[in-house]
Amino acid sequence: MRFNWQQSEKEKFFRKAEKQLQDAGIDFIGVDRTKFSVKGWNDVTHEVEEVCVSLTPYPYRNLSNARKGELIRLGNWVCENPRMRKRTAYAESSVFMHSHLTYRETRGRKPKE
Repeated sequence: MRFNWQQSEKEKFFRKAEKQLQDAGIDFIGVDRTKFSVKGWNDVTHEVEEVCVSLTPYPYRNLSNARKGELIRLGNWVCENPRMRKRTAYAESSVFMHSHLTYRETRGRKPKE
């Protein structure tokens, strides 16, 4: 999809993510407007494969299976650190879940059956 690095272009994806969360009835997590990334940047054609909008960190202690199910049903939700490590021997254990919503261009693709 075509993408330019102007703030208005980023705002379009922020609003899209907020609307998707609002339509799904998810109020316990929000859009983090300070983090934004793209994957598969082509410098010649100024196109990207996918756009990632980060969500606010959410504590694992409050993440029930019902809430995780709500996020999974969004369809484009990706968790960057899927589970909290229980043992204290791991230095990289996180108290918060970090996740993002991904957006890809769908024109010209066949829908999944």
